[in-house]
Order: sequence, then C-alpha cells, then structure tokens
Amino acid sequence: MKLTQKKGFCCQREFELIDNTVYIKDKKDGEIKEWSVKVEELGWEKFYRAKSRAGFRIMAYLMITLEIAIWMIYFYGPYSRAEETVPVTIFSFIFAGLAAGLFSVKKKKDLHLMGGVKQVSFYANKPSREDVDKFADEIIKRTKSSLLDLYGEINPDLNEKTQMNKLKWLRTRDLISDYEYEQMKKEYWGQRKLMD
Repeated sequence: MKLTQKKGFCCQREFELIDNTVYIKDKKDGEIKEWSVKVEELGWEKFYRAKSRAGFRIMAYLMITLEIAIWMIYFYGPYSRAEETVPVTIFSFIFAGLAAGLFSVKKKKDLHLMGGVKQVSFYANKPSREDVDKFADEIIKRTKSSLLDLYGEINPDLNEKTQMNKLKWLRTRDLISDYEYEQMKKEYWGQRKLMD
C-alpha cells in the first residue's frame, strides 16, 4: 500500500506500507530523507492538528490599511505633487501584492499517529482526506495486530506478574477490551493449573 503526498513545488512525502514496516521518503527543498519504521513502534491514535491563518490575515489587513493610508495622504495631504505619482503607485502595488499573498496562505492540516514510541505525520488532505484516513487506518490495524502478537500471547511459563503486566499494558492502551482482558486472564490461569 502506498501514499504519495505533494505540497507545493518543493515538498513531497511518500509512504509505503510493506508487511509491518512503513518506508518513508521526505523530499523538501531539494533534500531527500529516507527511513523506515516498524508498525509496532507507531501510535494507533489519530490526532488532527490545524494551524491557524489568523496571523497572516491580520498582516494582510494591515497591508491594505497602509495602502489606503498612503493613497489618502497622497490625494488629500497638503504636499501632494504629480511627480510623486509613480512611487506612490509602486508602493501601492507592493502592499496590494503582499496583502494578496498573505490572504492566499492556506491553513495547514496534519494527521499524526500518536501513542507509540515513534510518531508519523501526514498532510491531512493530500491527495484527499479519505486516502490519508484509509492509509492511516491500515497502519493502525497492523500496529494493533502486531502489538497483540507481541504482548497478547498467553505463556504459562511466565510468572504471574509479568503475564498480568503484559495484559494490563494491552488493556490500558485500548488494544483489547475489558472482556478480552478477562478472557485472557482466565486462559492464563487455566493453562497454569494444567502445568501444576
């Protein structure tokens, strides 16, 4: 399973899920970074984070206000002269361009998988929210399955404290339900009785 995310001209992320490993390639400003992460190291809780554009909008309104103030001073001020028309027009276009650029800044939305030893983040809407959610859900499914395989095995040879700690770890992270937790405890005690 593969997910490719592009953001602008300079940023691209590629994620490939093969078996229980996520291969990540991050291209940013001509630099390429590649690494891999085992799914059991990743989190299984989705966390969406959006960065506000309020600061950019305030700056854009400030630019428009300055542009209007320059024109007001030029036309209605006591020192308006025809030879100043070109500089005033140039400054006006500069402020208008800056304001337009600030208004066009898009809100940044990311999806983070939290709860594991390592985190991975995706652009939440690239290529689409559905594609990102589908890819993240598959990682979560494989993460939970891998953790259950690692820590959910009932081993009567383990001492009681170690086995119960493994089961409690799975339960506190909502990897198993209360019912499954009780069933696994019963299974452990049943196997222990058979050994005695």
